[in-house]
Amino acid sequence: MKIILLGYRGSGKSTVGQHVAKKLGWAFVDTDEVIVERFGGMSIAKIWSEYGERAFREKEVEVVKEACDGKGDAVIALGGGAVMQKGAFDAVVGCCDAVRVYLSAPAEVLYERISGDVKSDETRPSLTGKGTGLDEVREILAKRVETYQAASDVIVDVAAPELEQVSDEIIGLIGQQ
Repeated sequence: MKIILLGYRGSGKSTVGQHVAKKLGWAFVDTDEVIVERFGGMSIAKIWSEYGERAFREKEVEVVKEACDGKGDAVIALGGGAVMQKGAFDAVVGCCDAVRVYLSAPAEVLYERISGDVKSDETRPSLTGKGTGLDEVREILAKRVETYQAASDVIVDVAAPELEQVSDEIIGLIGQQ
């Protein structure tokens, strides 16, 4: 079985995913981390700068497909823009024996979390060229929310709940499959 976590940066996909995987004793795959490894440890911002967004997105689709096709139980944390790529969207939606969870929060909450991460600006590229401020988060989230919802089976509000509460809610979902 797979638990696939999707949502905007700052929604907690990696943190929640690691926690859920540990509690279940399952493998954890962070697709952004796999991409970074495949580019020799370069940050995503550096990959975008040196190779371009297109090269990053092509590798992202490849990695998402591999994760969805992988054997064994796993929690998969997708990059924030992964499901915006048709190949990745199709892989996620077509992944058998999976529960797809959209970790949802308002733009203001996401921005607060992103801006609280001191490494965010140096490791993550601006998605609009306007910087990584609240206006960018609002703009990109508005463009993505419909796709996030379409790719997910369940929406979990992560605006206020604690990690343990969110993890327990997600673990509870697999019993319903």
